[in-house]
Amino acid sequence: MKEGQEFFSYKDSEGIISLIPKVGDYFANAKPGEFTDSDDHLATNSPYRN
Repeated sequence: MKEGQEFFSYKDSEGIISLIPKVGDYFANAKPGEFTDSDDHLATNSPYRN
Protein backbone atom coordinates (compact mmCIF):
# COMPACT_ATOMS: atom_id res chain seq x y z
CA MET A 1 0.00 0.00 0.00
CA LYS A 2 1.35 3.39 -1.00
CA GLU A 3 1.04 6.60 0.91
CA GLY A 4 -1.93 8.53 -0.42
CA GLN A 5 -3.66 5.37 -1.72
CA GLU A 6 -7.39 5.99 -2.14
CA PHE A 7 -10.12 3.46 -1.42
CA PHE A 8 -13.77 2.87 -2.05
CA SER A 9 -15.54 1.93 1.16
CA TYR A 10 -18.51 -0.36 1.58
CA LYS A 11 -20.45 -1.15 4.74
CA ASP A 12 -22.71 -4.19 4.66
CA SER A 13 -25.89 -4.85 6.62
CA GLU A 14 -23.91 -6.46 9.46
CA GLY A 15 -21.68 -3.42 9.85
CA ILE A 16 -18.61 -4.95 8.22
CA ILE A 17 -16.57 -2.31 6.41
CA SER A 18 -14.63 -3.26 3.28
CA LEU A 19 -11.98 -1.06 1.70
CA ILE A 20 -11.41 -1.59 -2.02
CA PRO A 21 -8.33 0.12 -3.47
CA LYS A 22 -9.03 2.52 -6.31
CA VAL A 23 -7.24 1.46 -9.48
CA GLY A 24 -5.51 3.91 -11.78
CA ASP A 25 -6.20 3.93 -15.50
CA TYR A 26 -5.22 0.38 -16.40
CA PHE A 27 -6.00 1.10 -20.06
CA ALA A 28 -3.36 3.87 -20.18
CA ASN A 29 -0.60 1.61 -21.50
CA ALA A 30 -2.81 -0.84 -23.41
CA LYS A 31 -1.93 -1.86 -26.93
CA PRO A 32 -4.61 -1.58 -29.63
CA GLY A 33 -6.90 -4.61 -29.44
CA GLU A 34 -5.56 -5.78 -26.08
CA PHE A 35 -8.88 -5.42 -24.27
CA THR A 36 -11.24 -6.50 -27.05
CA ASP A 37 -12.73 -9.84 -27.91
CA SER A 38 -15.04 -11.38 -30.49
CA ASP A 39 -18.19 -10.14 -28.69
CA ASP A 40 -17.26 -6.44 -28.51
CA HIS A 41 -19.39 -5.73 -31.56
CA LEU A 42 -22.46 -6.49 -29.41
CA ALA A 43 -21.77 -3.39 -27.29
CA THR A 44 -20.30 -1.07 -29.89
CA ASN A 45 -22.94 -1.67 -32.56
CA SER A 46 -25.94 -1.75 -30.25
CA PRO A 47 -29.04 0.16 -31.42
CA TYR A 48 -29.52 1.15 -27.76
CA ARG A 49 -26.16 2.88 -27.49
CA ASN A 50 -26.27 6.69 -27.37
